[in-house]
Amino acid sequence: MININPDQHHEILEKCPVLGEYSQFVEAVRAHQRTGEENALQNAVDECIRRGILSEYLRKKGSEAVNMLIAEYDYDMDIKVQREEAKEEGIRLGTVNNILEFLEDLGEIPETLKSKIMQEEKPDVLRRWLKLAAKAETVEEFEKKIEK
Repeated sequence: MININPDQHHEILEKCPVLGEYSQFVEAVRAHQRTGEENALQNAVDECIRRGILSEYLRKKGSEAVNMLIAEYDYDMDIKVQREEAKEEGIRLGTVNNILEFLEDLGEIPETLKSKIMQEEKPDVLRRWLKLAAKAETVEEFEKKIEK
């Protein structure tokens, strides 16, 4: 058995970065729970995202992680959360595809712009970009407007 708590500085935590980040995540959860704050689990997830600890996973599965940490695991709630996250991701991808389709009608889309659009996570930003793409007369015009 190996103690993977961060304060133990076990070499496996350096050899396996994901395990090291998981260890830091668990420590953040414990720290937030000790404070007795109302949203301790969600606050720990938010902190870890800000600090770059399991950030990609927590951005995508943060709600699921919180549900898993709750003392009494609720399978039905977990499925509900997963469906909601999948729905949100589907909407996001649909909006991204619509933006790219509008822009493709205007000309060639630079890879940097395409990548920026595909990586955007915020629904409100994507909705704004969709409207701009629908009204743009050129790809360059669209690109200038989203930089504002």
